[in-house]
Amino acid sequence: MKERAYKLYSKFFGHPKLFNVIINKFSDSSINISESATLGRGSELYGNIEIGKNVSIKKDVKIMGDVNIGDHTGLMGNNSIIGEVSIGKYCPIAARARMRTLDHPTYKPSMSMGFYNKIGSELPHISKGPIKIENDVWIGSDTKILSDVTIENGAVIAADSVVVDDVKPYSIVAGNPATHKGYRFDESTREALQEIAWWDWDEERQKKNIEFFESDLRETSDIYSLIE
Repeated sequence: MKERAYKLYSKFFGHPKLFNVIINKFSDSSINISESATLGRGSELYGNIEIGKNVSIKKDVKIMGDVNIGDHTGLMGNNSIIGEVSIGKYCPIAARARMRTLDHPTYKPSMSMGFYNKIGSELPHISKGPIKIENDVWIGSDTKILSDVTIENGAVIAADSVVVDDVKPYSIVAGNPATHKGYRFDESTREALQEIAWWDWDEERQKKNIEFFESDLRETSDIYSLIE
């Protein structure tokens, strides 16, 4: 019932902040959305879903399965997230990026779900494993991320990429299949950023360290000196 309510409401209105409160309080379904999150017009949610604080979901996004989206992450529209997927904090996800852990088996006589429904049976989904996206990951437009993939903190996924393997922290990948093209920073900076984990700071500390966030870290030998 909750999924249907979200689908109908978002189709006409979108951004249901007040609706989040009503749905979360009065339904026993497993969709939980922060009161500060926004949901765009035409979006659909089905399954066990957790959406964190200040998440921005633009229009026509489909989320289905066991999905967790961390605080301050943004989906720019026409995205689909299907299966078992976790996304960390502060991840900008461009338009038409797709994530899917579920596939149809190819070893049965037919691959048509409609056919199996017609004969009173079913065609089960299969999965190689979940998708895990950590924090501050940039995912470009028209990308596809397939099952059993972990994308670690600070990585960049170039537009039109198809990701089938794990991506290391602060790595830049591109292509079909996506391959490593380089790193955003040198090794010592990458290690420091992992240790600092600024995405876990509270808002007060983030604002206090504006110099750090405005710095070009490629030109900084000691990023710890920028942090209060």
